[in-house]
Amino acid sequence: MIESFRYPRRGPGMMWEAAARKIQENGGRIVMDRKFEKLRFDPERQIWGVDTISSGGTCETFEARHVVSSAPILELLAALSPAPLTLLHARALKYRDFITVVLIGRTEPHMARQLDLRVTGRPGAKLPLVVARDGPGHNLDMPRA
Repeated sequence: MIESFRYPRRGPGMMWEAAARKIQENGGRIVMDRKFEKLRFDPERQIWGVDTISSGGTCETFEARHVVSSAPILELLAALSPAPLTLLHARALKYRDFITVVLIGRTEPHMARQLDLRVTGRPGAKLPLVVARDGPGHNLDMPRA
């Protein structure tokens, strides 16, 4: 584990508030107060389907090109459908849910096969890794249909 880090002045929620602001500034929509049940990727349409349940018990489905989640990595991976090959590896991770590493970038054709969620930076790494990629091939290591 790391020795020290710069803690946000008003707590870790500041990071998510800043992320939400950026998403909205760029035309994104923030949907809160819901539990997600399933997160499905349609490779033909390049769209994510997100099945949720509101606090009132209403089931809703949203579609989006990109999805950002603050859920613990194990819950996020367990909700993916079809289940990613990395789920077994994710269950073996030992980490504090509070710490999340998020890598966001564009997929270049020559790099499409180099990003792999089965490795979290180095063998035995203790931090979760969520990779959100833009462009073809951002299927989070799901089997191809």
